[in-house]
Amino acid sequence: FWFIGGWGGSVGVRACVRSPQAPKPSSPATIVSAMPMRIAHVVAEYAGLAQTGGLADAVAALTREMARQGHDVRIFLPRYADLDATGLALEPVERMDRCETEFGKTEYRYSFMRSPVPDSKAALYLIDCPALYGRPGIYTAETDEHRRFALLARASLEGCQRLGWSPDVVHCHDWHAGLLPWYLRSPYAWDPLLKSAKSVLTVHNLAYQGVFGRETAAELGDAQASLPLHPPAGEKRSVNFLATGLGWADACTTVIPTYAREFNTPERGMGSYGLLRERSEAPIGILNGVDYDRWDPRIDPFIPERYTAEALEGKSVCRRELLAEHGLSPDPSGPVLGIVSRLAHQKGLELVHAVLPEVLAAHDIRLVVLGTGEAQYERQFEKLAEQFPRKVAFRCTFDLGLAHRIEAGSDIFLMPSRFE
Repeated sequence: FWFIGGWGGSVGVRACVRSPQAPKPSSPATIVSAMPMRIAHVVAEYAGLAQTGGLADAVAALTREMARQGHDVRIFLPRYADLDATGLALEPVERMDRCETEFGKTEYRYSFMRSPVPDSKAALYLIDCPALYGRPGIYTAETDEHRRFALLARASLEGCQRLGWSPDVVHCHDWHAGLLPWYLRSPYAWDPLLKSAKSVLTVHNLAYQGVFGRETAAELGDAQASLPLHPPAGEKRSVNFLATGLGWADACTTVIPTYAREFNTPERGMGSYGLLRERSEAPIGILNGVDYDRWDPRIDPFIPERYTAEALEGKSVCRRELLAEHGLSPDPSGPVLGIVSRLAHQKGLELVHAVLPEVLAAHDIRLVVLGTGEAQYERQFEKLAEQFPRKVAFRCTFDLGLAHRIEAGSDIFLMPSRFE
């Protein structure tokens, strides 16, 4: 069978699971929904609640569309200390308030809070573990980072058990949920409630794999089995969350067909090339989509003036207001450039940094940048804004409304990339 979800956000994804006997449909855009399914989504980010980039947009849009199609969709997400719960109607869940698990010799207690997802029929379950999630940020450099996301995988399955809810599909997103396919088939294989569940792992970014020291393998497993190490042989083996998921998931998908092909090359397989070759089926690439309920300028609530392709006057207003909002000189004779990005090596930002000073000095253009990430790129954009204070604005944060205003107010959108 096939099920294919709805559209992602500005960098969205659709996901599919296929039985070995079923033929491929003629087009990945075809939506086939033979019967309602019970689908659990396990993820580290969700738009409007906790977000660093496109993963959150993609999952929010996908789950909303799946729920709209009539599937029983439940999302499992950590309750971070700075998670934005505005608009959620959180309530404790009966029989889900005194959960315990152990990693190594450390015991962790956690509970679940439930809320309907705003503007959706999906249900959200927040995993509340102050010892692991009660700190600033989504990702940290702390020594227990492996436990934080091992708990995400383990607690999601425990949550299904306590709900008495048997998912047809457990959809894992990126390395953060990479241990779940192994948990499902090893430590939790005894449970009839989970026995029929199929796992699908969607790789949004192969560059981040969740690699930890081999000494963590025993504490993240159970009494019967330690986590598998990667690569399978050799002295330099380690715990690799994403590689574990790729090896154990019933199906693997990614966000672009060309990205799926890149997985199968030594140059861009990011160390997973050998493991992917051993899979009976290659990752399935499904083209990114746009959530038109959120990114249509005819109805977008974040932009100062709405517009259409047939009536573009409102875009001129958005352009003017974007420059005014950031104190940039108005009415440039050249274009307004926009960048909304995670500031990381993979994004190819060196390509723009190599030419922007010269271009800005020679031409009457403007640049508005929104993003956070690696310190070197943040400093480069800060220096550029200092060098050209009336031409360049840099906002080192994530702001959903500003992301929309930059999209609407820019003449040219820059999206360099080293891969994908």
